[in-house]
Amino acid sequence: MMSHLVCMIDDDPDYLQMCSQFLASVDIAVQGFTCLHDAADAVCQAKVVILDLDMPHIDGVETLRWLSRQAFSGYLVIVSGHDISIVHAARELAKAQGLQVADALTKPLDMQAFSRKIQQLLQVQLQPKAGTGNQPAITAADLVAALQRNELSLCYQPKYQLTDNKLVGFEALARWKSPLFGQVPPTVFIQLAEQSGVIDALTDWVLAEVIAQLSRWSEQKLSTCVAVNLSLINLQNINFPARLLHELKCHQLQPQQLVLELTESAFMNEVVTALDILIRLRMNGIELSIDDFGTGYSSLAQLQRIPFTELKIDRRFIANFLHEAESQAIVETCINLAHKMHIRTVAEGVETAETLQALQAIGCDYAQGYFFHPPLTVPQATELLKAVVL
Repeated sequence: MMSHLVCMIDDDPDYLQMCSQFLASVDIAVQGFTCLHDAADAVCQAKVVILDLDMPHIDGVETLRWLSRQAFSGYLVIVSGHDISIVHAARELAKAQGLQVADALTKPLDMQAFSRKIQQLLQVQLQPKAGTGNQPAITAADLVAALQRNELSLCYQPKYQLTDNKLVGFEALARWKSPLFGQVPPTVFIQLAEQSGVIDALTDWVLAEVIAQLSRWSEQKLSTCVAVNLSLINLQNINFPARLLHELKCHQLQPQQLVLELTESAFMNEVVTALDILIRLRMNGIELSIDDFGTGYSSLAQLQRIPFTELKIDRRFIANFLHEAESQAIVETCINLAHKMHIRTVAEGVETAETLQALQAIGCDYAQGYFFHPPLTVPQATELLKAVVL
């Protein structure tokens, strides 16, 4: 019944048969192939492709290139007997080529965990997806109209200090629940905003909402700080700092109550204008955070160039921190580097007590993630602040 949903390509027929039989025992039927040439048609129809890097004639890396050219939209699980560093490098290559990499595993596989992963991926792939069928595609005009109709809202992800687990602030996250499209993922509408030029309007709305909320909290004697994400386009408007500082002053807020988060891509171009803007923001007391650190191509140069006060370690390193030596080395290096430059560190995506304890042991300053709280509504965040004050 599900034979077209999972496709496995492995040059070892015995290993292929063993995996197929185990998955069949939990009602996951697999089409198995020992080379891409035979698997091409099945791969194009599959929801999940399990790919070995060692293949005859066309190896796994070439297969990744082929999958990208075919615009394969399913999930990819990379497996190999190679060193784990090679497997992880292949994972990053696949992501860079626009593929959805669900996991990258080394042989021998833990078959119980492997089968659970495949089951989860199938459940996700078989769920109805928003925006499919006869529903029209989302356009920039829809996003502009949504801003005008107040369809967007903010939630607040708490951030904690790890020395005493004290609440130190929040990150503002935009959400869009559309009457027509349903819950639109932030990755969809933020990318649309950047590509269409609506990002300035979206950022202005987020900043206005955050500043207004900080003002309301201040009136309730609930002082805190909030981080807001910026885009490349925001750093091309030379008047941005003056406008922002004016709004803070009008609401009687301190500049230190606002943290502006920038991914590395936000200042790869227009360096002079971006530096002009960022230096003026810092000179006036607004905090600057480099987000998703370690995922770009010149993070070290940017740390030297931009007056950052905070470094956020990307969640993919935190997720693998306990069971991948490479991720652990990267996290420890990020923390040591930041501290030598007098920059505080934030771990994103902390989900377990074990991860939290390990981060505390190596001196990470702050953390956020579902272990503490998921993103909160304004009333929930307000209650959390009141509990801290009391």
